[in-house]
Amino acid sequence: MEQAAAKVITLLQDQAYEDIEEISALLKKILQLKPGPEKPHWSYALVGKHGEGKSTVTNCLLGRHNLAGVSKGTKSCTQFATEYRYKVDAADETDMSDVTIAFFDNATLEANMEENVMRYRRVHHQRDEEVDESDDESLEPALTREITKHDVNLSIEAHKVFRLIVKGDKQSEEELEEYLKTSDSFTDGTLVTFLLRKQRERLDALGVDVNNTVTYHNVPDKLVPGSEKGTMDITAVRKEAEALAPLVKLVTVVTGGMLLRYGLVLLDIPGYGDLNQARIASANAHRRGAHGEIIIGSAPRIEDSEDLDGQIHRSRKAHGDRNTILVMNQIDKAYDVPDYGALLNEIQENKDSPFAELHEALKAADNDDADGDYEVYIAETAQCAMVRQFAEPTEDALKQRHGGRISVFSVVASAAHEWLDEYRAEDPTWGPYMSGIPHLKRGLLSLTAEQKLQIYYEHYFRILPNLVDDVQRILKKTAAKTKVLSWTRRSLKQCFQKAIRSSRAAKESNSISVVQPIYEDYEKIAVTKRIKALIGVWGDSTVVRFQTFLHTLVCKGIPISYASVAYRDREGINWNRDLLETMERPTSSTHAYVSQEAHLSDWKIGMMSRSAEISNAITSPITDLWALVDDIIATSAVPPALKKRTLTAWRKVENEIRDMVNRFPSQLTAAINAIYTEVTTEEDIECMIAKMNDPAYGAAAFQRRGRRVYERQRQSLVKSLCTPNFDGKSFVDRFEDNAMQKMNARIAQVSETFIAAVDAKLKAFIRITKQFVETDVYNTAPHVAARKILQNWLPEFQQLLLNCQRQFPDQEYQQEVQLMGSLKHMRPSEEEESPMKKVKVENEDEIETAQSREDRYCTNQM
Repeated sequence: MEQAAAKVITLLQDQAYEDIEEISALLKKILQLKPGPEKPHWSYALVGKHGEGKSTVTNCLLGRHNLAGVSKGTKSCTQFATEYRYKVDAADETDMSDVTIAFFDNATLEANMEENVMRYRRVHHQRDEEVDESDDESLEPALTREITKHDVNLSIEAHKVFRLIVKGDKQSEEELEEYLKTSDSFTDGTLVTFLLRKQRERLDALGVDVNNTVTYHNVPDKLVPGSEKGTMDITAVRKEAEALAPLVKLVTVVTGGMLLRYGLVLLDIPGYGDLNQARIASANAHRRGAHGEIIIGSAPRIEDSEDLDGQIHRSRKAHGDRNTILVMNQIDKAYDVPDYGALLNEIQENKDSPFAELHEALKAADNDDADGDYEVYIAETAQCAMVRQFAEPTEDALKQRHGGRISVFSVVASAAHEWLDEYRAEDPTWGPYMSGIPHLKRGLLSLTAEQKLQIYYEHYFRILPNLVDDVQRILKKTAAKTKVLSWTRRSLKQCFQKAIRSSRAAKESNSISVVQPIYEDYEKIAVTKRIKALIGVWGDSTVVRFQTFLHTLVCKGIPISYASVAYRDREGINWNRDLLETMERPTSSTHAYVSQEAHLSDWKIGMMSRSAEISNAITSPITDLWALVDDIIATSAVPPALKKRTLTAWRKVENEIRDMVNRFPSQLTAAINAIYTEVTTEEDIECMIAKMNDPAYGAAAFQRRGRRVYERQRQSLVKSLCTPNFDGKSFVDRFEDNAMQKMNARIAQVSETFIAAVDAKLKAFIRITKQFVETDVYNTAPHVAARKILQNWLPEFQQLLLNCQRQFPDQEYQQEVQLMGSLKHMRPSEEEESPMKKVKVENEDEIETAQSREDRYCTNQM
């Protein structure tokens, strides 16, 4: 198809043809379609704890040994989010990349630096708090700010950032130490100003642009002898980013690779445990913005990992079950297997696959030369097979524990990664195929198969046939000089404009009136009382230590680490989560919540039911056009042949708009779900509820110290969250207003996108009807010559298009492809080639074999 498009483009790229309006428009359209179908991307974030193997899995999926930085043991090596995208026309086996380092914007950099200065000051320059003697009636002792272990850790991290900013500049290092010794430099802003200036100097030295980004082109994975002096490989570029890691927002690596070529984008996220809340929020934003998550967990600890369960829950909430993938890494360390002798007995006696094949291979070896090393290899292969058998029940159990619809894979990433090292000392026991990485690749590709099929179908059955229609309207025109068609076109245009105006009016009225409140007035009173009780639970001095309470205020309700007996049975301290739960149901003094009311979820359900009302109101003026347009065309006085042609063109446009109308309700429900997820997400300081609570936490944290400070802080929270402010609204009112405004805005956005798309189709139909009648230049020599070129080209193009359409599966096969998309059968089946059938030592060629197998698989789906 591309060659056919290039052929006609070459023939029509003449000034005489381009001066003809319809020929020029056709040429522009062919140029746009020449690259082929749209190439969408599906991004998957790799998440998990430090040292679980996220970067190793990334390298294995991309087939590159040095692309992502890999650490040994449990040390963290991913200090910032790194995105891997496809470079157009790059070969799968390339070792070259373009790397872009994007730093935070200036406002975020300044806020982060101020936070680090505050953390350092809290430990090293804390002033003695004055005690107000007028509060001597209080029985509370004077409370001063104690320094906790967590404070010290934060201070150490802050000092590392300071040292990093001035590293290599001896004079600046000395200046920094002088500033850190004096408390005045913290209070008058001198230290912050100094650090921000040095921070900017470091960024400018790297050559960042106005967007705080810098790009390195044609970066090799590894330097080879004879490389040009000054050339940096991927490791050197990564070290450039690591040198300013706290300032880095995202690193983008654009390169080749089979998975990337098929539209997958991999996002390697730093592991849990970061002490900087802004970086945590940035990583979470990347994660939530992805299409799905690949959650890496260590197989030996995976069944009792609360952190992992929490991450799976968040992924299901953000992306759905289908786009949540759990990977059990290190299965080779999770199960005990029989010793060498027992394994040989198993091979001799077990008639099931793969032991039967191993038995035959062992017999053949005995008949040849009785190679003892080969027997050891057979035993090791049997061990791998048994580990895979042991892992299957764990996979099923994890899947069922999380709803039965997520995908679970078991891998040995370290072995697959070792196979990618061309200088390895010896071959790993686990072969590339047995490592499970090819199965994971196949699963990721299958996730995109259904969506790609729909995109290809749209291209070859709608977009290109429309191009054929454009050409045919140029080749065949009506010679009749009549104004009747113009009158008909004017009538249609007026009907279309009226329908679009009615739809927009319905959007404006419904987006405001249909979004229902979350609470009734009496319910707000009850919720406010529960919030007041919750604050009492937070600040119960008999249960929660003052230091925990104050530390949580300073950390905006989400301390990164803590040691609190009061929260030992909970998933960490998160006051924002507590507030959401309290707004849903009554508070318990034991921090355990029992569902009795569900205002927010009921609000979502109510909005789902009302979405039908919005959809009907917006689409009714559009659907009313069907009969009206038919009547206008049927009663017009245009010649019968032209009338038939106009009606045929309208039918195609009508069918396209009908499809859009049918998809609109599901787009509305998806928007409602997205807003519900947004307003009920509370995992970091950038979430809606955290931003709303930030002023309340700040006001409470900076209450005057001394006697009864604990009480003053609690009262400050009660005032901020439970009493009306200057506009007469309490926290519950403000939360409801924000949620409703977001819902209004999203519904209006989705509705306007739909209306604009319909409007574009209707305007396109008006343009089409103009092309039915000869123009003034129709019989000129350039137009005649252009039509001759198109007439000779069109049959060949139509035949190519028909051949492409015949490649598509029938409806029954499409259903099978959709079923495959559910990832239910991603574990190797008995019909697949068993990894145990290859009993010779696997080598680097097997990596290529596995990759070729995945290529064929994906190509067949397309």
